[in-house]
Order: sequence, then structure tokens, then C-alpha cells
Amino acid sequence: MSFKYERKINYYETDRMGVVHHSNYIRFLEEARCRWLEELNISMEKLEELGKNRPEAKKLANSYDFFVAQTDLMPTVGRFLGPVLGPRKKMPKPIPASANPETILGRLRSTIKIRVKDQPIIQSIVGSEDMTEAQVAENIDAIMDVLDRNLEKGSKQIKAMYLKTTMGPVTRVI
Repeated sequence: MSFKYERKINYYETDRMGVVHHSNYIRFLEEARCRWLEELNISMEKLEELGKNRPEAKKLANSYDFFVAQTDLMPTVGRFLGPVLGPRKKMPKPIPASANPETILGRLRSTIKIRVKDQPIIQSIVGSEDMTEAQVAENIDAIMDVLDRNLEKGSKQIKAMYLKTTMGPVTRVI
């Protein structure tokens, strides 16, 4: 899902050179967030209701890979959606006032989540049901490239690799 927010910049929001002053970014983010919530039909009251309606909150949490929130809204989001987002490791990333949200969103969109627990096993989601085999293979190559760069001995350190669908059998790749 994508949302585009366009706004005309007023003269009083610029500095002497006609550039938007950075102190206005948070206000612009808040306006965009409110418009986005209006488009989704989610008001602050509905956000509170969503926090009380766990099945609906779980549905929302499962439909997105990550969440972002303004720094000043983190306590509110944490109070209402924290119990649902926290266990899924999807707590919103706070966007500070001075940060450019596009760079943060770009970095989050290109992030690969790799989980290592007590054992030297790496588990990662590489695709979904609606993806083609080429897209899944491209995602696997991206993970292998990251591992190759970050492991001491590179890909020689990987003893085995398996691919498994949600309810399907395990297939050994390496």
C-alpha cells in the first residue's frame, strides 16, 4: 500500500532563500499522517479502539512488514498497539524531528531480517505465496550476499541451507 501526500508550501514556512525550514518537517509529517489515517478511516479515537480490539490489531500487524511513528506519538502507539506489535517484533521505529522520513523508509524497505537464537541457525523469510520463483531466488541471493560479506569465512562457513514453505516439506539446497 502506498500513500502520496502533496502540499503547497507557504511563504512563511521558508527561510530567506526560499527553502523550507527544517522545523516544519514534523508538522508536515503530522499532516500527512492525519491525511493517511483519514484515507484509511483511522482517527485517533479509532486507533484507541484498535488497541482494544485485539483481532483487528493483529490483522493490521500481520499486513505490514514494519511501522514508523513520530517520536512524540510513540507513547500513544506503545500503549494501544504495543501488546500486539511487540511480540511480533514490529514496534514502530521512531522518526525524530530532524530526520528525513524518506531515507528512513527507504532503509527499512530494503532491510533483510535475519534471526539467530541460541543455536548457529539463521532463519529468514525469503518470499510469499504471490511471488514468482525468480523473485524468491533473487531474495535468497541477496541474503547469501549479506552472509558472504559478514561471515568470517564467507559462504564456506555455511554447512547447509534448507528451503521450506509454510506447510510443505523441507528441501535441502546446499
